[in-house]
Amino acid sequence: MCLGWAPVLIVSAAQFGGYADRALTAAFASDLQAQFALTDAQLGMLHGTAVIIPYAVGMVAASLWLKAERPFLLMALSVIGWTLAAAAFALATSQAGLFAARMMLGFTQAAFMPAALSILSVASHPPPSVAISALTTGSATGRSGGLLLGGALLLMATQLNVADLEPWRLASLAMVAPNLLLALALLAKSDVRAPYAASPAAGLGPTLRGMSRARLFHASYFLTAAAAIIVVQAEGAWAPTLLHRDYGLSVADSAMAVGLIVLFAAPLGHLGAGRVVAALRHRTAWPHGLILLGLAVALASALILLRASHLVVAMLALAGFSAGGGFAAAAALIGLQPVIPAEQRFVANTLFIGAVTLAGYGIGPWLTGILSDSLGHHELAVSLALVTAAAFAAAALASIVGRRSPLPAAGASPLAPGG
Repeated sequence: MCLGWAPVLIVSAAQFGGYADRALTAAFASDLQAQFALTDAQLGMLHGTAVIIPYAVGMVAASLWLKAERPFLLMALSVIGWTLAAAAFALATSQAGLFAARMMLGFTQAAFMPAALSILSVASHPPPSVAISALTTGSATGRSGGLLLGGALLLMATQLNVADLEPWRLASLAMVAPNLLLALALLAKSDVRAPYAASPAAGLGPTLRGMSRARLFHASYFLTAAAAIIVVQAEGAWAPTLLHRDYGLSVADSAMAVGLIVLFAAPLGHLGAGRVVAALRHRTAWPHGLILLGLAVALASALILLRASHLVVAMLALAGFSAGGGFAAAAALIGLQPVIPAEQRFVANTLFIGAVTLAGYGIGPWLTGILSDSLGHHELAVSLALVTAAAFAAAALASIVGRRSPLPAAGASPLAPGG
């Protein structure tokens, strides 16, 4: 299937919008803490856990009841759902309201990425690994875009007085219109159908049976990928707060600084992973290795951040952290596709993404917040370094235990349009 670049860019833009909505809590963290009396641990849960538990539940529901025969329609409905949730968050008046809106956001975003992968992984142009890396770049730049746009909108909103709404609420509501435009763009492609989506072998049962034949590989691969997402989400959630606390930047300036860093650094990692896999022509017998490479870069950057005494050094360290984490995250998603038959990728990806993201979002920001509360609010760099080191060690052990890929035995044609 020759999909072309235009649909890929639309999907990536929608992914950007979804992750920008997720990231806004990091941009407004200090304001949310002040208004709703949130502890660091509660804020960490709002960043991640409140979104990702419903996200994982939504993934399971999608694997049971949805089919990606018309993936663009499914993606459009998902965008509309999470836009309504983001608006509810902006209008929340209590801690319970904040958490309920974030839970709705996570649930409605669940089907988007598996639906996108069901069509991107079977396309002949652009190459699947490159198209998927463009999708994951949307994720990474969405996080940075959320911080950057959130900080910029926060500055603009402070100059306005609309219905006595706080600046962070106005900034959140400003994201609604672009999301709805993206939903319309996806609806325009709703007649595109994904091959193999209606195959009898595409259900949950056949997919689980197929994965169980290589259970050690899939378990180890899940642990390695989860470690990468833990690291990425820990940095994404807490980097603005670190710059605010340790280097004296304002809330808005720290959000925009981290947004700019990630905006330029993370795509280097994501797109780099896609190009490396394309150059290797998917002939790697140890797909864990590329994830470990990215995690090693992130760990080295975290150690530099720990020793940094100047703002410029800290920002360069965060850039290296973002690039390494982005490489690891994209490599994890790209590496899974060749070992899953094309007709089973929607279900396999819902299970994999749901479980990995649950671990990453649920553990990374929350654990970093707990360590920060325990060590002291000015020890965020130590907390990030500890989380990154533990994640790398766990990933390395899992990679060694389950390193053998089932790809040669399965006789699959990696990321090719038929399997």
